Amino acid sequence: MGLTRPGEHVAVGLVATARHTSGRYDALSRYSPLAAGESEWSEELLGRVALRLPQRVEWLGELGFASYHFEAPGLHEQRAGIGDALVRGRVLALDENMPHERFRPSLGLSGLLRAPLGALSRERSAGYGSGGVQLGLGAWEVGVGADTAHSLGPSI
Repeated sequence: MGLTRPGEHVAVGLVATARHTSGRYDALSRYSPLAAGESEWSEELLGRVALRLPQRVEWLGELGFASYHFEAPGLHEQRAGIGDALVRGRVLALDENMPHERFRPSLGLSGLLRAPLGALSRERSAGYGSGGVQLGLGAWEVGVGADTAHSLGPSI
């Protein structure tokens, strides 16, 4: 369910994403294409590091960098910077049953903490489109969660 697999102690991930937008939705979910001369695009790089210690607990840290661009006649907006730092912990509280036993899915419990390190936390300005989301929320966030899973078969 996380970055590390059972039996691994450390895992590292790097994800690069580029987006080019051709339109937008308004508050009433109506789509409209960008006007002539308008363009919107973003690039994002997300680094993830996970540590499984002890074996039933996974710790995951994430930090990203994003660059957002919007152009229209007479307007050019560009923002770039690091995003918020995110730390997650997940405990495997209950293992999935063995195939010969009565049905019992696995159960995981998790918690997360987001620290406002991103560009929006320093600027205190309004948000500006979906491409800028990776620059941070500008606020602390704490969360808890639970997940459950069960295999469909021995190899699925």
